[in-house]
Amino acid sequence: MLNERVMAGAPSPGDIKERVDGGGGRADVMSESRMQAGRDLALAARETGPAEYWLVRSVCGQGQSLREIAVITKVRRPSAAVALRHALDRLAEVWNLASKGTAAAHRKAA
Repeated sequence: MLNERVMAGAPSPGDIKERVDGGGGRADVMSESRMQAGRDLALAARETGPAEYWLVRSVCGQGQSLREIAVITKVRRPSAAVALRHALDRLAEVWNLASKGTAAAHRKAA
């Protein structure tokens, strides 16, 4: 959802020109909602690290399968699944979405 919000209505090169007439017209394409989604994604990147963040964005944001990820990274699919689960558990903790003990239980199992 955050990925879609950030990418929604991305301005074309023609939209990115300085307004000189001072008049009305189009609303700002960078809404507060889009900026907050960008901040949330930046937090996700900091909390998970580059490799796990790429994995989360690839699967959850771009819809790639773990099979595709395994081919791209040359990592076995079960290993990619464990890494994805770990990253999602971490994000659930950061965003206060995790059940108590869920992430800790997954870390123990891994």
